[in-house]
Amino acid sequence: MIGFLAHAGMAAQSNLMALLPPVESPRLESAVKLQAQLEALKKDPQAATMLAKMSIPSFDTGSAMKFDMTGGGGLPPEIAARLRNADVTTIVDDLKALSLTMFELKTPAVIEKITQGLGKGLVGIDQALASMDKSAAGLSGGLKGMDAGLAGIDAGLAGIDAALSRAKAPPQIEALKAQRAILAGNRDDLAAKKAGMAAGAAGIAAGRSRLAEVRSTMLALQGEVAPAFTTSKDGYLAQLEAMRPRIEETFRSSLNAGFRQMYITVAVASVAAGIVLALYRTARRKEEAGALPAAVDHA
Repeated sequence: MIGFLAHAGMAAQSNLMALLPPVESPRLESAVKLQAQLEALKKDPQAATMLAKMSIPSFDTGSAMKFDMTGGGGLPPEIAARLRNADVTTIVDDLKALSLTMFELKTPAVIEKITQGLGKGLVGIDQALASMDKSAAGLSGGLKGMDAGLAGIDAGLAGIDAALSRAKAPPQIEALKAQRAILAGNRDDLAAKKAGMAAGAAGIAAGRSRLAEVRSTMLALQGEVAPAFTTSKDGYLAQLEAMRPRIEETFRSSLNAGFRQMYITVAVASVAAGIVLALYRTARRKEEAGALPAAVDHA
């Protein structure tokens, strides 16, 4: 009898575990935004080089978390006792208690892993921002020096132009024009270098702005992680409540099937025992009937 009861309970457990919905990882909106920002940064060669040196966590926001709802032998005693003693009226609340326990056991490690990954990513971003600020400061100093050089050249050109306006002798005019051509060429070269340096500074500024946005998103994500898992837990418990009729019916029908098998087996055993007993009685009567003549002759 105990074996049949255990079999019925195992069937109910197996059917319920198959019925339970998967536990989905919470969707972190800032994680989705962060992934898009990182993909955009990878298209910038300079930013991509910096990203390769950083530790940036990845987020799979749509996968199912693997919870062993059987507990793997590690359920708290009070939860295990509730499940052993569950009936149709308590099974949903007992499964809620099991689910809540699994969230409490499993999600802290997941939250800690994400938080640590974000912390490492923020350290890398802060280092990258500091490096970009240093480069930007160097370019800014270089641009100021070039501006001063261009101003000096412009002053030189203005002086040559003034001298040309006063010059009368052709040799002097030719000499001034030659000087001016050289100085103008130097100015063009310096202006081209300045343009390149300015473009580099603008690229660094744009990259820094995007990286600062990534940092801001990661900070926001840090604040979303724990609440998102709480929302996931509450949503899962709500799913179980919505499935209450199905869960109760599955539990009831599974137990009934187990008990029905037990009753059928007992009935078959009873019939077999009756047949054996009938045969035994028939054989006993025959033996007794055969013994009576012998007793009469002896008398």
